[in-house]
Amino acid sequence: MEKIREILRLKEQCKLSERAISRALNVSRPVIKDYLSKLTKASLDYSQAKQCSDDELLEVIKGNHGLLSKRHEVLRQKFDYFAKELKRPGVTIERLWQEYRAENPRATAIPSSVTISSSGEAPQS
Repeated sequence: MEKIREILRLKEQCKLSERAISRALNVSRPVIKDYLSKLTKASLDYSQAKQCSDDELLEVIKGNHGLLSKRHEVLRQKFDYFAKELKRPGVTIERLWQEYRAENPRATAIPSSVTISSSGEAPQS
């Protein structure tokens, strides 16, 4: 969180460009731009950021990732169930995904980290 505060300080007090801040802190310029954008949207300046707790500052930076985290948490809670079910004959990742989507209609696609073979089963590692 100190780097975030330092980004604000360098921008406001030292009047450095995003590129100069990026070089000074060894943080990519797009990340600097993203942080500054989020902090500006939250109307947070350096003096306020100094007073914020790390948790409050993190909430500003995370933005709407809270919703994404909640959705991932719902899915993560089902992992033990999925592992148990996949040991049963005839149960495939695709079938479990369809079951999950029926319970959670906002789920839109099988995660890209999951590969399904043409037989509908996960490849053996």
